Amino acid sequence: MNKGEMIDRVASQATLSKRQSKEIVVTMLDTIMQTVSEGERVTLAGFGTFEPRQRQPRVGRNPQTGTSLNIPARKVPTFSASKSFRSKVANQLHILRIPPLQHRSRQQTTTPPADSPLVKDRIQSITSSLFGFLKT
Repeated sequence: MNKGEMIDRVASQATLSKRQSKEIVVTMLDTIMQTVSEGERVTLAGFGTFEPRQRQPRVGRNPQTGTSLNIPARKVPTFSASKSFRSKVANQLHILRIPPLQHRSRQQTTTPPADSPLVKDRIQSITSSLFGFLKT
């Protein structure tokens, strides 16, 4: 999703015009960026925390030449997702996980025939996982 798609979704869910939604989204993002750039944290309950962090100076390496170079200290913005956000993402990804095939020994080099119960179970498992994800 990009910013334009987010504006469209906010407009439809909040029954606002696209212009009003754009003002809300842009103002919110600008406020977060300004606050973090001033060195403060922004915590949105149930979503996460934006904060600046100080990176220490370190020695890096130019991958093309292999020469060492000093990378200075700097401030970088970070985002930490809330526990509820992480669990929501993990639960959605869990739907897409497909159970592995039963372990086969390394000596077995033949593939099971397409009409074998193992292959049929695997295909049914994949199909039900995908259709379950599409229903949500």
